[in-house]
Amino acid sequence: MLSLIKGRAGYIGSHIDRARLQQGHTALILDDFSTGHRWATQGQEVLEVDLKDLQGLKRSAAGRDFDGIFHFAAKSLVGESNQELLRCYQNNVGAQRTY
Repeated sequence: MLSLIKGRAGYIGSHIDRARLQQGHTALILDDFSTGHRWATQGQEVLEVDLKDLQGLKRSAAGRDFDGIFHFAAKSLVGESNQELLRCYQNNVGAQRTY
């Protein structure tokens, strides 16, 4: 089963994917690495693209059929969300409406 995991380089995404890998599932990783860790994605195919870049997303995932999509890509730091509310909203809510 092939899944797209957005935000896999972060804490929750990496743990979910590890559990799924142990069950024999595969994943394509999508992350912009604005937070999270590159080392957490070693050995897996990674699409480094911003969620708000609709054309980049379409190009990157073209021709692939996913059985599911997991969304863990979010701006989640409290300080950041207090200082940049609109940017966080656009990333966490607005970007999800593009696909």
